[in-house]
Amino acid sequence: MSGAVSVQTGSGSRRSGLARPLVLTLLALAGAGALSMLIGARPITFAEIWQAFTAFDPASAENIVIREIRLPKTLAGMLVGAALGTAGAIMQSVTRNPLADPGLLGVNAGAAAGVVLPIWLLGMSDPSAFVWPALGGAFTASLLVWALGSTGAGIAGLLIAGAAITAFLLSLVGGLMLLSQTTLDVYRHWVLGSLDGIAMSDVTSLLPFFGVGFLAAALAARHLNALALGSDLARTLGTRIWATRALSLAAIACLCAASVALAGPVGFIGLLVPHAARLFSAGDMRAATVLSAFFGAILLLIADIAGRILLPGIQVEAGLTIAIVGGPLMVALICRGRMVAL
Repeated sequence: MSGAVSVQTGSGSRRSGLARPLVLTLLALAGAGALSMLIGARPITFAEIWQAFTAFDPASAENIVIREIRLPKTLAGMLVGAALGTAGAIMQSVTRNPLADPGLLGVNAGAAAGVVLPIWLLGMSDPSAFVWPALGGAFTASLLVWALGSTGAGIAGLLIAGAAITAFLLSLVGGLMLLSQTTLDVYRHWVLGSLDGIAMSDVTSLLPFFGVGFLAAALAARHLNALALGSDLARTLGTRIWATRALSLAAIACLCAASVALAGPVGFIGLLVPHAARLFSAGDMRAATVLSAFFGAILLLIADIAGRILLPGIQVEAGLTIAIVGGPLMVALICRGRMVAL
C-alpha cells in the first residue's frame, strides 16, 4: 500500500515539476510569435496587427505586410520548428543515439533530389513551385529507406539504408548541379532553408501532412518510455516494438517532408533541441517530445527574427542564422556535459 502511495506521489510530483517548464515554454513561444509579427524592415505596432485582422484595409501597406508576409512566415516558423524538434526527439529516443538527426533517414536528400530534378529537366525557377516536388522526393526517399531497412536488422538497418540512400541522392544532386550552372544558381537559394516567400496557401496545403505527422508522433510517444528501457523489457511491458518503430518512422517522414517542402532543409533543430528538452523533462520521453516541439518552434522563430536585424536591409536566411544561434548552444551543452544519454 505504501509502495502504491509512493508511486502516485512520485508521479504527481513529476507532473507538477513539468508544469512550470511547459507554462514558461508556452509563454516564450507566444512572445517569439509576437516578435515575429512586429519586427522587420517595416516596423509594425500591436494596433496595426489588431486592425489587420479586425478591419483589413487592402490599401494599407502595413495590413498587407501583416496578412501576406508576417503571418504566413510566423505560422510556418512555428510549424516547421515544432515538426523538426518533434522528429529529432523521437528519432533520438527510438535509436537511443543522442547524435541522431531526422536527416539520417534520407528525407532531406530526397527533398533535395525532388527539387533539383524539375529545375534541371523543366527549368523550374519559382521557389513557390518547389513545395510538391520536395514533398514527393522526401516521401519517396522515406519509402525506399523503409523498404531497404525493414528486413530484420532493426533500427540499425534503417539507419544504414538511410545513409546509403542519402549518399546516393546527394551524389545525384551534386552531379546535376555540375552539369548545369542554372540548376546550381536556383538550388543554392532553396538549400539554405528560409521562411521567406511562404504564402498562406503553402501553409494550409501542407497542414494535413503536419497533422498526420504530429498524430503519429503522439501515438509513438506513448511507448517511448518503455522503449527507453530496452527492447526486451519493453516487450514484457506489452509494447509492440515493430508498431512503435513504424509509427515513429511515419511521424519523422511526414514531419520532415512537410518541413523541407515548406521551408527548405533547415538543419540543427532536430539535433539540438531534444537535448535541451530532456534537461527539463524529468526523464519522461513524452514530455521531452512535447518540449522539443515548443523549443524547436521558439528557436526557429528567434533565428528568423535575428536574420531580419543582423544586417539592416538584408534578410539572412533562417538556415544560416539557426547555425549562428544553435551552434554556440550545442557547444555549451557539450562543454557542460549536458549531452543527455539515452
